[in-house]
Amino acid sequence: MRFQVVPCYFCAGGEAERKKIIDQIIIALRKLDPLVLPRSYNAEETPVSSVMGELETRPLLGKFSIIVFDGIEKLKKAEIQILENYIAKPAPYAHLILGGTTLKITKGVFAFDLSSEKPWEKQNRLKEWMMGVAAKEKKRLTPDLIAYLFARVGPEVAALEQELNKLMTYALDKEVIDVGDGEKLCPMPAAVTSWKLVEMLVVEGKMPPNPPIEDTSSLLAFMGQIRYQLEQGMKKGGRKPFFVNALKELFHLEVQVKTLNVDPRVLYDIFAAKLIRSRRT
Repeated sequence: MRFQVVPCYFCAGGEAERKKIIDQIIIALRKLDPLVLPRSYNAEETPVSSVMGELETRPLLGKFSIIVFDGIEKLKKAEIQILENYIAKPAPYAHLILGGTTLKITKGVFAFDLSSEKPWEKQNRLKEWMMGVAAKEKKRLTPDLIAYLFARVGPEVAALEQELNKLMTYALDKEVIDVGDGEKLCPMPAAVTSWKLVEMLVVEGKMPPNPPIEDTSSLLAFMGQIRYQLEQGMKKGGRKPFFVNALKELFHLEVQVKTLNVDPRVLYDIFAAKLIRSRRT
């Protein structure tokens, strides 16, 4: 994470990821003065006036204070204006860290904005993050394992971190962690409906009812499960031409999702119809 010392920060994105970024900012700031104890507030529970009072009070311990104010997407426009007025003239003895689902304030803050990140950009970033975590432990994750983890839990950092920690703990002296380890330690839950739907499409050649596709992000997660099933089919020596063509169609679908302004459900239906036709020929 790129970091610099400034009076005010803004972390925008999903709750789990922005909290990780906030924690990293706090760690970096406390390196300047370990005596500083951060104080955290949530906009749903704490009025802006109370946070202003904290910011305007000189700290008793340490050279400066660290005030975290999260969930500010819940604030009204007038309350956001109070924060903007403070940011224009921040106290010299305080660091303010704001958090929210979207970037509500842009002027005067050092922003870490994940809210405008495209689903495929997030997936690529999480791939790099997972490989980085493994590299620190002098281990390497195979591409099929990463695909398996995305298929299992989707692009959710908290869930991925949990599975990754499990693999790191039990991999012991293994330098390379592969999909076999993932299947042993992080098995697919039997009740995962979307996984059964993928099997219906790929293995049985049937159109799955009510696939879990509401937007681009959910389609990409579902595509991760389809890709994993297709790659496993190739490894098991099944109908290789079918799996090769299906993977090509899946790649074509991914390009369409990223470049066309079309309802993702329509794109998926066309892709599924091609797969079923190919499976039956």
